[in-house]
Amino acid sequence: MQCLGRRDKLTRSFEFISQFIGSGAQLLQSRLCRNLPTLFLFWLAGNLCLSLMAVPLPKKLTLRGVVRLGEEGPPVRGALVHLDSLRGDTYDETYTWVGGKFSFKNLPAGQYSVIVLARGYPKVRKTVDITPSFADSSGKVEITVEIQRPGAGQRARDLQQTVSVRRLTVSKKAEKEYERARKAAVQSDYDAMVRHLRKAIELEPQFAEAMNDLGTHYHRAQRYEEAIELFRSASRVDPDAFTPHLNLGGSLLEAGRPIEALEANGRALELDSSDSLAHAQMGIALFTLGHHQPALFHLNEAKRIDPGSASSPQLILADIYLRQGRKDRAISELEDFLALHPDLPSAVNVRKEIESLKGNGE
Repeated sequence: MQCLGRRDKLTRSFEFISQFIGSGAQLLQSRLCRNLPTLFLFWLAGNLCLSLMAVPLPKKLTLRGVVRLGEEGPPVRGALVHLDSLRGDTYDETYTWVGGKFSFKNLPAGQYSVIVLARGYPKVRKTVDITPSFADSSGKVEITVEIQRPGAGQRARDLQQTVSVRRLTVSKKAEKEYERARKAAVQSDYDAMVRHLRKAIELEPQFAEAMNDLGTHYHRAQRYEEAIELFRSASRVDPDAFTPHLNLGGSLLEAGRPIEALEANGRALELDSSDSLAHAQMGIALFTLGHHQPALFHLNEAKRIDPGSASSPQLILADIYLRQGRKDRAISELEDFLALHPDLPSAVNVRKEIESLKGNGE
């Protein structure tokens, strides 16, 4: 397997940092919370706030993984692996070596997005809880990431992981500022990152990737209107770019604008129907608007593609099933959530809800 070149790595790095900002990370502060039901609020109350847990957390853990082709296929050497904390405070990347292996050390306990890029194959995103329940006695969490052969409808641009033609027209000065911003992000120097991104956009007003990455930063800072403006600009500059549409859908949800989010997430799904977060955001938008049946489809797709998704589709599915009087299905979803996220603070309330539902003799 031929690995991505250095230029591919640098020019695509931010895109994959910003592909997982979606609705799961910030909805606690969203105006949507005013109308959300109890089970969903369990998740919102602390899904990403692991510091609130009663169980003491080790300061640092290690993630070790293997990338292979399918469930029984050979290991994949030379794939690029991105690791991004869903809190936005940790980012790193590496290549797989002999045996398709990779590792990241000294990680704070929490939820992470692992994104794997292998030339000629669709990207794979997997959400991982790197927490004590999944670690061995030495603090190591082990995972396997399976990549699949491309489907008939997979776009060549997605498979090749190449730089867009528009990107090749960016000036060297703007590109240099973008690379500096990327390095600042790896070092968690976000003030410097913002300065370099703004400079890159000033030098190249049509620099969609820089707009998208700055929008990601504003989203995580809960400056949603500024993020929306940047994501809209990026999607206008490059209408076929998946990431700005996905991120626009997430920020619109956070800003309490689910009707507009439907359009943005719909476009994201047109560009990549295999993305778990796009399905999750579409499901959340439909759920918020009271369209429960179509929401079920998208939430189940999100769960199928990425069972541990930080958008926690199991909790929303459980709420819909309870509304439909399907208590057994709701309990099953809640138990699935607990198996995947036993260390999240929201797990305490979910356990209580399961006990309550099982104790109800209806």
